[in-house]
Amino acid sequence: MRQTCDSSGAETFNQPVRMKNCMGKPIFGRPKSIFTSPEMNPPVSLIIAFYRKTKELGLILESLKHQTFKDFELIIADDGSDETAVNELKILISHYPGLAIRHVWHEKEGWRKNEILNKAVMATQGEYVVFIDGDCILHPNFISEHYKYRKQGLVLGGRRVMLSDRLTKRITPGFLAKKSFPLRMVFLSFYDSLRKEGTDHAENALYLGKSFLRRLFNKKARNIQGCNFSLYKSDLISINGFDERFRGPGGGEDDDIHYRGQNFGLQFATLKFLAVQYHLYHRVLDRPQVNTDLMNENRRNKVGYTPFGIEKMKI
Repeated sequence: MRQTCDSSGAETFNQPVRMKNCMGKPIFGRPKSIFTSPEMNPPVSLIIAFYRKTKELGLILESLKHQTFKDFELIIADDGSDETAVNELKILISHYPGLAIRHVWHEKEGWRKNEILNKAVMATQGEYVVFIDGDCILHPNFISEHYKYRKQGLVLGGRRVMLSDRLTKRITPGFLAKKSFPLRMVFLSFYDSLRKEGTDHAENALYLGKSFLRRLFNKKARNIQGCNFSLYKSDLISINGFDERFRGPGGGEDDDIHYRGQNFGLQFATLKFLAVQYHLYHRVLDRPQVNTDLMNENRRNKVGYTPFGIEKMKI
């Protein structure tokens, strides 16, 4: 398999066969397919927004190993991790030969998460795309629920439990491998929350499946969160992907997708209590006002298709 750079300039590699990429650096080749047929593309592409946190990524890969839905590829969208982190990533990926993993990377030039996400989208082979962040552990039915409720023109959004530092430290590969993991997380999340140890939104640990309780408690309209949403790739391309003018974390870049999608005519539905996710602890990041201003500008102008996304337009 010959390694290439895509038209965006992002480098991509798979694992575990050693080769060199177009920059002359050693990379890994593609693993054996986990899909039903080697001639078929996977129906789902899971994109992880990643930057340097290989320990957290290792826990995500462990949770992916136990997904009930197996026909997916994994794209690691890397916003410029340094050589040390990339080398750690290569070693980590080699420990998961059962997962079809590709790494899409660009040079570090400040916070360019939206840009690398757009590059990752164009590198996908699946027709349906699920997005998570690089510090979010997944319930075993996470991908299954996103794919089960897919519909052209519909964007699905799940929720997350915000784990405390104390509870985050309890999450290990062995912990994730236990079949009791989801139920234990419900108990631990509520226990930690009631003791005011720092876990927030413990109710989001509940997986209710087709229960009437889910319908009863799930009537509120909700915006999507960038760490837990999915849609058809063609629908995301219809609004030209992510607006690359956003240059800081947690400042409305996911709300922007929601509002622009609505302006374009896309519909939204919640997967609360279905697409369950556990967010590992980290300190709260500063939210740049310029991002909020940009989101509000797009919303005020009823922007659907952004000229600052996947396809660049002259303004």
